[in-house]
Amino acid sequence: MRTRHLRSAALVLALVSGALIVGGMTYLSAATQVSKRAIPPDETGATPDDWDTFSADITVRHSRVQADGTPFDAAASPTQYHWERSRTANGWKTTVTTSTAARVTLNASDGAVIQDNRFSVARIEDDEDGSPVRLYNQRGEQVPVPPPVRSAAPRSDAKGLPEFRRPSLRTGDAPQRPAVDGGRAWLEGIIASSSAKATRRQGLERQLGSPTSRVRGADRFVVTRGETTQEVLADPESAVPVEMNVVRSGRLVTHSTFGYVPGAGGSLVRHTIHTEQLASNKGDRLVTDIEYTNIRTERRGSR
Repeated sequence: MRTRHLRSAALVLALVSGALIVGGMTYLSAATQVSKRAIPPDETGATPDDWDTFSADITVRHSRVQADGTPFDAAASPTQYHWERSRTANGWKTTVTTSTAARVTLNASDGAVIQDNRFSVARIEDDEDGSPVRLYNQRGEQVPVPPPVRSAAPRSDAKGLPEFRRPSLRTGDAPQRPAVDGGRAWLEGIIASSSAKATRRQGLERQLGSPTSRVRGADRFVVTRGETTQEVLADPESAVPVEMNVVRSGRLVTHSTFGYVPGAGGSLVRHTIHTEQLASNKGDRLVTDIEYTNIRTERRGSR
């Protein structure tokens, strides 16, 4: 259980950076379909000039299905996180907490089974300066960082399966992540403003070239490197990607769709990410669903 929570937490840390990295390319998250539902007051996407704190609730669901879509077993319980990113005197700081951290099962020498929460991670802190993240248990005590957590998807290997890159969680290693820019441009990965349409389009064309055609009303961008073809479908009006596919040696290995809801001032607020990734040559797929709610920006004062 601890491994699953750490894997989900590592996924959250990768996503909260504002970008999804798949197969060596970066894609801003975007909407497959823009919901017409009204945004509650706490999800307006308003971004006052003096805000210094961003927060959101994130629900992560993992499952595994067979080639025909039949689940292998009952879906695991969702893991819920509260993500907060606040501006400090030294830059940004990220804190991820979970209310669903499971207790770790220990077997005593006399055969008794003990449920212990000393090793169950309930909070992760990242100073975003390239230093290692810190883990805390439900008691608020700092716990050792384990060896690198295997990602939810297989790593790239001779079989051609891709991987999602995750932040390193190793203690004492040289930082693998650069310090984060102190500005606020990262919020575009969560709340895509209407004024940044041209910038988003330029970013797509810089990575993928000009669109080759239209598919279901979306601009289709395609790039092939060796045996790998990457396809991105983007909404022509907002210039946000709506779907991403990776094909390797003629086989679909990654399929992702992104959902947003309307925000203030014509913005699109990230709401869901659905990803299916090939897990075996039999066609089994690992499925990850992520939902964002209660997205807020606010002013809390200096820290």
